[in-house]
Amino acid sequence: MSRLAAVLVAILAIQPLAAVSAQPQACRIFLFEDGWAYVSTLWAVNGGLVEEIPSLPGAEMILATDGEGLPLNATESDGFILVETFGANLVNLSYATQQITYKEGDVWTINVTPDLGECEVWLPQGAILVGMSDMPSAVTSQDNRTIILVDTPAWLSYVIPIPGGVQPGSGQKIRLSILQVVLLTAGIVVIAAAVVFVVLRSRKSREQPPRPPLTYDDIAVLRKLIQMGGEAYLSELRAALGMPKTTLWRRARRLEEAGMISVEKTPQGSLLCITEAGRRVVS
Repeated sequence: MSRLAAVLVAILAIQPLAAVSAQPQACRIFLFEDGWAYVSTLWAVNGGLVEEIPSLPGAEMILATDGEGLPLNATESDGFILVETFGANLVNLSYATQQITYKEGDVWTINVTPDLGECEVWLPQGAILVGMSDMPSAVTSQDNRTIILVDTPAWLSYVIPIPGGVQPGSGQKIRLSILQVVLLTAGIVVIAAAVVFVVLRSRKSREQPPRPPLTYDDIAVLRKLIQMGGEAYLSELRAALGMPKTTLWRRARRLEEAGMISVEKTPQGSLLCITEAGRRVVS
């Protein structure tokens, strides 16, 4: 264990409450064709000196910043990442790992075992979803990537079709194996079922607007509004999130346009109120 890790562990021994205070606010996992994953998470912390944040195994190239984007010291330690927060209320944590995916035949599986809250999983470009541990909250797509919103812990399985298929010789025909046909068919069925589920759920409220893909900052704003009773002044929300004023205002404008919050001008400042559509996104 490095000297930094030893110091952080010693501090945690003195302040045991710091080890359990971090709460997940948002999570995004980008998957790549070779099995690597890039993980971005947002955590609300208690403003102490050190936080012990759950992480996925094999974390490398760890980057931690506070709500203002300032870098924080961080090191991996037995399934957690120890972060010197020094009073920060938010921690943005990013890292790469190759230990949460494995391949059996043509099928890749990602297994997220710790509780990272609700997480966006971006499959590799062109990948086809063929199985998952539970029904997703939403399924969308962007840049030829399928995006699945799931509650963790969870696992997902997918296949990556080979571009162009098999290279045939003269007079040969391209043939798919039985396994590939089964997997492709299963993938179509799973995606269709997920889409039907999302559509049926959205029909429960005629007022629910189409939801564009949200960033983890957007989700953090919505969750913090709920924690603050459903409404808060912009200045109060900025202090609670530790987010720059201009950044928070852009988030608020985006969420207002999506119908997830309302913004009311008052003598005391801009009052942000979460709508029913916004509550459904983070419920």
